[in-house]
Amino acid sequence: MIRFESGEKYGLIYSAYSRAGTVAGYVEIISVERKPEEEVIFKNTSIRDCFIAEVGTITFVVYSDTTNTKKKKAVVFCSRNSESYAEEFSGGVREYEWFSPTKRSYYPISSREGKIE
Repeated sequence: MIRFESGEKYGLIYSAYSRAGTVAGYVEIISVERKPEEEVIFKNTSIRDCFIAEVGTITFVVYSDTTNTKKKKAVVFCSRNSESYAEEFSGGVREYEWFSPTKRSYYPISSREGKIE
């Protein structure tokens, strides 16, 4: 599994129309507080043999032109994907974490891609 670690930086990409796909800045991971394994409950997604679970909270800072640099928190999710889905959509990675950096129109940050430095 690819997990978030303190100090990592990830690219922040716009998802909103007109700027979709362009780089908005980056996100720096400050800390990750994970639930104990026995408390993590994986649920089926709408995609066959793919599961998702809330695994804890993440503290991070967004660095971009339109945000301040205050620490923010979000829920961290873990995806467990089928082998066929992983081969098609996630470069063969079956288990990784992700979170939504803000309520604004940015793509979710994934531990499997977008890492910088």
